[in-house]
Amino acid sequence: MSKNVSSETAARKRKLPSWLIAGYQNDEANPRSFACLQKQQEAKLPFLKFPGNIIYSHNESDCNSLCENIRQEVERLPEARPAGVDIEWPVSYNRGQQDKTAVLQICTSLDTCFVFHLSCMQGLSTELRKLLDCDKLIKVGLGIHGDLWKLERDFDLSAKRIIESSTTDLTTFANTVLNSAENWSLDRLSQHVLKRRLVKDSDVRMSDWRGFPLSSTQLSYAAIDAYASLLIYLELQKMEKSNGSH
Repeated sequence: MSKNVSSETAARKRKLPSWLIAGYQNDEANPRSFACLQKQQEAKLPFLKFPGNIIYSHNESDCNSLCENIRQEVERLPEARPAGVDIEWPVSYNRGQQDKTAVLQICTSLDTCFVFHLSCMQGLSTELRKLLDCDKLIKVGLGIHGDLWKLERDFDLSAKRIIESSTTDLTTFANTVLNSAENWSLDRLSQHVLKRRLVKDSDVRMSDWRGFPLSSTQLSYAAIDAYASLLIYLELQKMEKSNGSH
């Protein structure tokens, strides 16, 4: 990125949520005081919890049945349905090496999240491929394009077609709606839009996602990321409509 950032872009980057800047007079000469205040305000936010059902699938036949039902339900709808999507894989400590995707989670509604344990199924089942390729299911997530490219590398998925036809990247969508130019993390975007923090336990994030069965902590961690993606998307949609009504 060029060091000569336009004044318009700089102004967009400085846009902050009202809950964070309330009572704070911007003193750019003292960035440490702002960073301290930011951490204090963020620490006060409650954690996001997934209130729905987690459906854990580790058998290919079961996965095919679930995905076929989801796809058929979505295809009967008059309009496309958004779904929060995320993936997990074990951390590799070998430089330049990245293990295969072990888990794919899809939150199809605010009360249901499917967690597919790909490591137990030797990859993407036939119906899971069809579900990901379904144009009526809009795959939303932070870095969703990167996740799909990884699935292509790992399991020969047709990522380009899916990306072009039925995905929404939350960073792009958020920056459009919020008139910002941020490089969001899912946690920061959740704080900004939902006023909720995400639990980011490094022990869970870096755990062995290949091992069967996944623990309740792993399942909760996976579900919350997909749930947060869907919830943020829906809230941004509301904000977009509200902005357009003025």
